[in-house]
Amino acid sequence: MTPYDLLYLSALPLATPLFVYKYLIKGKYHESLPSMSGRRLPAPPTGAKDASALRIWIHAVSVGETVAAKSIILPLRDALPQARFFVSTVTETGQATARRILSDLVEDIFFYPLDLSWNVDRFLDAYRPDVFIMMETELWPNMLTRAARRGVRLFTLNGRLSDRSFPWYRRFRFLFRGPLSNIKACAVQSPIDAERMRHLCGPGAKIEVTGNCKFDLPAEPLTEEEQQELRQKYRLTPDRDIIVAGSTHPGEEDIVMAAWEQVQARYPQTTLILAPRHPERFNEVANALSGPNRRVSRASAPSLDDPDVLVLDEMGVLAQIYGIARVGVVCGSYAPIGGHNLLEPAAHGIPVVYGPYMNKQKELLRIVNAAHGGIQVNGSDLGATLIDLLSNDKRRETLGRAAREAVEANRGSAKRSIEFILPYFLG
Repeated sequence: MTPYDLLYLSALPLATPLFVYKYLIKGKYHESLPSMSGRRLPAPPTGAKDASALRIWIHAVSVGETVAAKSIILPLRDALPQARFFVSTVTETGQATARRILSDLVEDIFFYPLDLSWNVDRFLDAYRPDVFIMMETELWPNMLTRAARRGVRLFTLNGRLSDRSFPWYRRFRFLFRGPLSNIKACAVQSPIDAERMRHLCGPGAKIEVTGNCKFDLPAEPLTEEEQQELRQKYRLTPDRDIIVAGSTHPGEEDIVMAAWEQVQARYPQTTLILAPRHPERFNEVANALSGPNRRVSRASAPSLDDPDVLVLDEMGVLAQIYGIARVGVVCGSYAPIGGHNLLEPAAHGIPVVYGPYMNKQKELLRIVNAAHGGIQVNGSDLGATLIDLLSNDKRRETLGRAAREAVEANRGSAKRSIEFILPYFLG
């Protein structure tokens, strides 16, 4: 048993009530917990490793990190054609996204192990990685320590340390300094991230700013045929204007719907597509929005032509759905969540609207704002902003073009990241 195991076990009495509440009431962890506990592991491979085929384990926490992971798997496969890839996630939404976009690129997709030493060892036995890559910053000390002892080479790609997480890591850096010393190299998003990582890892750490990999793999703008197919699928006629509000959290539906009522009073022939962030809330949100004076349909089983509101209760399609919208509203920014991916609507060349809480997306926010491709607005002004964008074709097109150009101008991070870490793979 390691010192980290003792810390985890000592915290268990405090964490258990919250976990039980989320498990029983919120419906979380039903799929992930058995897998994270190692109950669904494949049998450990037998025989000696193939020395010519590196086994590369890439860890991506949730949806955004999984999308970024695809952007680095593609150039890695080109550089190391014999390599075998494995991907883990923590969240169930991340797992669903990984299965949708990575299944044809990797050998296995699974949930990340609970960071208890004996559990980590079982996963390392089952997958026998030569390389372990963390997307963004997932610093689990038992994994970093146990993997390094086996000779696994550890890397961080697309690394970042948020304003919220960095003070916590800094306060407890005496716990992390040893595990972090095992990381061979870190490719990070910004100079601030580099400075923070050096503070944690020490002056000798190999760190390079390579940008944000999420710019390398947003959805491409839809063709007219693709737009028509999506509209037909969800029973939306070609002349229907659409606003997409993506990744809503509790409390944000009320803000979006208040704005939506203002829009519909002015433009009744407009449909709102609202996508809750977490699948366990699909039914809750759909039921809450339904009413005698509101025509609500669900994407999983469209029941109405041109509904007032379409609840997007399908996983992994939001980035594409932005392609049929006039305006994209990125949520997680009207509640103190920290914001979500601005690039998904920006990639389709539509204006990006978001709220005041964008602290987890500072680099994306800086880039989109610098290009004048987005509008940051409080919830109370959201309705007026949407009405203005729908009524002003020139402004909407200008903002959308600027958002798309911001995406194009910042591509290339994945290639730079791979060029930076490859020598440490092979050396």
